Amino acid sequence: MIIGIDYRLAVSTNRGMGRYCREIVRQLVNMNTTDQHVLYVDRPTTDVFPENVTIRQIPTQNFILGEQVYLPRFAKSDRVDVLWSPHNTFPLFLSRKIKLVVTIHDLIFWNRPQGKSNFAQMIGRIYRKYCLLFGKRRIHKCFTVSEFSRKDIVSKLGIKEVLITPNCIDFFAKKISQWHGEDTDFEQPFYFTLSGDAPSKNLPFVIAHFKEFLQNERLLIAGVPKTSKLRNFGNDNIVFLEDNLSDEQLITYYKKCKIFLFLSLQEGFGIPLLEALICGAKIVASNRTSIPEIAGEFAVLTDPENHKELSKAIKEADDLFIDEDKLKLHLKKYLSWELTAQTVSKIFRSYEK
Repeated sequence: MIIGIDYRLAVSTNRGMGRYCREIVRQLVNMNTTDQHVLYVDRPTTDVFPENVTIRQIPTQNFILGEQVYLPRFAKSDRVDVLWSPHNTFPLFLSRKIKLVVTIHDLIFWNRPQGKSNFAQMIGRIYRKYCLLFGKRRIHKCFTVSEFSRKDIVSKLGIKEVLITPNCIDFFAKKISQWHGEDTDFEQPFYFTLSGDAPSKNLPFVIAHFKEFLQNERLLIAGVPKTSKLRNFGNDNIVFLEDNLSDEQLITYYKKCKIFLFLSLQEGFGIPLLEALICGAKIVASNRTSIPEIAGEFAVLTDPENHKELSKAIKEADDLFIDEDKLKLHLKKYLSWELTAQTVSKIFRSYEK
């Protein structure tokens, strides 16, 4: 069998959907050595793969053009039996001979944006919604990453069977054991958040809170693109870090911060929550969407649009007691990409001729 995989985001980003795809593929190609895997990229990759993997580079980095024009053409010419699109969207005009497997991480784009979007975000939201509206009947099997997202997909799209393939942090956990930042000192204590500039990330609210209610505290912000206008709101106490920190750098900030803040309005999963938990950070998080599911009882949850409630939650976080045995049990299901890959592999194998 020939399995095609849209590997473009795995090459271009180390976070979110890119990591999800890359880590699962690492497991897949090693546990399934009898089938051929064709990875479609739009730029060169330094990733090393075994002999059962072929890298195919499509001739454009335009995401929509690559997905709707070149990906179906290449999949057909490569005689792919199954095509996995692991990041919400997929080719609408794929050959009927090819089984289409899709991961829909969340339906955040389905809802009205709770803030001002830039042009690229608006186009992306329209494109993702168009794909699902007109192509959902073409999907043979659907994955998602959380129970919240599964229920949302079933409710809004009517896709009855949705399998959960959670994000995992086993490789991140291994890096923690090798971390050598114990002697890292910062000039003053700080709060930390890992965010983005999409309206759903709610970063303007967090910045406003520190400017109005925590003027003497320092907030370090990671993950915001260099071109984002939100960076203009930085000052001596609100510091924007690099937008693509290494895992080792993230571990240092998680471990050294006073409190990790994760106040998104909508999340399909929330990998930073797991990373912060396993690093032992105190956490104040939003009480919306999938966040309570991922954070469990190990964070102080709050209304992400209420300054008074946030102030109260920050005070409560200092006294939050964490039962280490319960935390280990909670994290256990997120500590093996191999188990997630086994779910994906089982579906692929069900299509063997």
